[in-house]
Amino acid sequence: MKVSRSYLLAIAFVLGCASSASAGAITAKCQGQDGDKPYAMTMVYEGDDSGTLKISGSFGDMSFPAAKRSRQSVTAGETINATQIWGGAEVPLVMPDKGAIETCVKSKLPPEQVTDPDIVFVTIPSCAAAAPPTAQPIPVKVYAEFTFLDPETVLPVFKRTYLEKTDLPGGTLTLELMPTSQCTIE
Repeated sequence: MKVSRSYLLAIAFVLGCASSASAGAITAKCQGQDGDKPYAMTMVYEGDDSGTLKISGSFGDMSFPAAKRSRQSVTAGETINATQIWGGAEVPLVMPDKGAIETCVKSKLPPEQVTDPDIVFVTIPSCAAAAPPTAQPIPVKVYAEFTFLDPETVLPVFKRTYLEKTDLPGGTLTLELMPTSQCTIE
């Protein structure tokens, strides 16, 4: 993903400025690639400053408490509005088999690289894509966020963290979408 001016402005707005929010539903529809598998996801936020985030799609269906904040800023004489919505919870999902991911990472990398968190991080997505799914949903920690400047400039975050510890660097195994998602606000 090319880092655009809009992306940099979104980050600046999320970190600063005055807050305002209004009640109602906000829907973000996203699609992209998760490893080598396509995915589709719809995120619906209902509420004001606090509410509920409902997610449905390729990753399963879930609902959890969330929050919203809106910012407005003037940059180079241009008024920009940004809204950020985020939330997370422990939910049961069918996931790529954690053991298969760990085995794959260790088989792809020489021993000195298996201890490097950055190299392991970039190896995990392909291993997760190749891993068989769990037979049943397992509890995982989900964190979801989307920030938008307008209907076409939407920056999603979607992370699924296994609760069971791993011996890979960091002690936890998290699957997250790469920032190549295409999302729109409807």
